[in-house]
This record gives sequence, structure tokens and C-alpha cells, in this order.
Amino acid sequence: MQEKNDNSASRKCDNGIHVRLKSFRVEKELTQKDIALALDLDPAAVSRIEKNERQIDCYSFLKLREEFSVDINWLLTGEKDTLQKCENHKFDFLADLQTWLEEICTEEPERQNWLKIELKDKLPLFNEWLKKRDQATAKAGDRRAA
Repeated sequence: MQEKNDNSASRKCDNGIHVRLKSFRVEKELTQKDIALALDLDPAAVSRIEKNERQIDCYSFLKLREEFSVDINWLLTGEKDTLQKCENHKFDFLADLQTWLEEICTEEPERQNWLKIELKDKLPLFNEWLKKRDQATAKAGDRRAA
């Protein structure tokens, strides 16, 4: 029975990191030598990583983030950072929220109190805002009464 050759240098790493690393390097106009210096590697090692002949270690991931601000999640998965996704996705949160609130309050007026209680429970900042608003309203009423 023959044993499998488990030499990691000869195995291909099928994870796409090599493609994203090269893409990042080219986009930033960096050389393999630039990356190698930052990662304390030989330029040939960077070449092997980009050719998918060598895996990148954890230390190198951290150094890439530290030296070049690489999004490690993107490098590992190809998925952009959630905040970046939100920035790229054009939507108006306040407009959506206002529309939703208007629909709920118009279609089901009895849910207004339920919603207010839920917001006070779940969002302490909303509760604080209500208290300040009520205090300001009370002060304005006192001034008008005087």
C-alpha cells in the first residue's frame, strides 16, 4: 500500500488567498519584495504563496494587517468587511425607519404604545431622549404658565 505524499509545499492550497494577496499587491503597486520585507520572508516565498504552492501563516496575516491595513476577513474569505458593505450599499436608514414607523402607526395605531415600550426597553438612549424631551416640554409649559 502506497502512502500519500503529504508534503505541504507540493500540495495546492485551494482557498483563493493566493489570488487575493496578489490582487492586493498589484492594486497597491507593491512588489513581491515589498511584501517579503514586511513579512520577514524571502521574495521566493511570496512568489510561492501567490502561485498557490505555499500556505500563508498566521504571523504573516497579522503582519499584512499591521503593515498594509489588509482586511484579513477579505483575504481569508473574499468577503468585504461589513462596514465597507454598508458604505457601498446605498440606502437611507432614517428614511426607511421613518417610512416603517409611519406605516405601523397608520395601519395599527394601537401598536404605537407597544412600540414605545419596546424601544424604551431595548434602547436606553431612546429612553434617555424621551426623559429629556419630557423635561424640556415641562419647562416650556412652566414658562408659558408664569
